[in-house]
Amino acid sequence: MKTVYILSSLHDHLLPGVLLYVGPDLILPLTSALAAIAGAILLFWNKVLKLVRSAWRVLFVRQKTPRG
Repeated sequence: MKTVYILSSLHDHLLPGVLLYVGPDLILPLTSALAAIAGAILLFWNKVLKLVRSAWRVLFVRQKTPRG
């Protein structure tokens, strides 16, 4: 009976540490995915920049009114 309590107590203390383990087997796929996203953005950088500039002009630049 005491053995079950010890194992249960050990399980309660180790579980958060095991769930928070971040090793190379988790980091490498994540960095690979981030590099692929960054590569795709850089591949189409001119089009992305053009889209951002046109959206900025539409949203924030005032139309010039003719003076008469």
